[in-house]
Amino acid sequence: MNGASNPPVGGTLALLGGAALVLSTAGFGGPNSASGPDGAAVCEAAPHRVDLESTGNAPGASGWMDLRFGNAPHGVAVTEDGSYRYEISVHVTSVPRNRGESTLVAWAATPNLDRHLNLGAVGDDGVVEGEVSWNKFLVFVTAESSASVETWQGPVLMKATSPSGNMHTMAGHGIFQQHGIGC
Repeated sequence: MNGASNPPVGGTLALLGGAALVLSTAGFGGPNSASGPDGAAVCEAAPHRVDLESTGNAPGASGWMDLRFGNAPHGVAVTEDGSYRYEISVHVTSVPRNRGESTLVAWAATPNLDRHLNLGAVGDDGVVEGEVSWNKFLVFVTAESSASVETWQGPVLMKATSPSGNMHTMAGHGIFQQHGIGC
């Protein structure tokens, strides 16, 4: 390699087909890093912001959710089965208040709605926080008579999909679809 240099601080430099590759960046001190209990660098990724979309039940409602990987020494927390652990902050900034329901409740659910989780009542500050351990999920806010309902009963006011929920296989698209076969 022409002009070879020392590896980055805390990094290991390897050659792969003549190209330099940094194998480790332990000790990287970027703006979103911190030290773990053993003094090693821990990457703290900035939260991923996803806007909540209003539904026909609450035109003009607005808010967003912040997603952050759960606290982990390597920046990504996972469960024993390999699902991501997300820390979620749901922020409700505006909801029309012309209905009898008194409590806004945030929910998380799997895309096919077979499992759901009550994240809690939206506080006076417009925020509710929780944790989800699904790789793909929906988040939505409903108007309920109580924060302790086990399944949503009131109207869905706002909704959002996790960034991973937008990913899907191409098996049902384009060249993989079989149009006119057997006709």
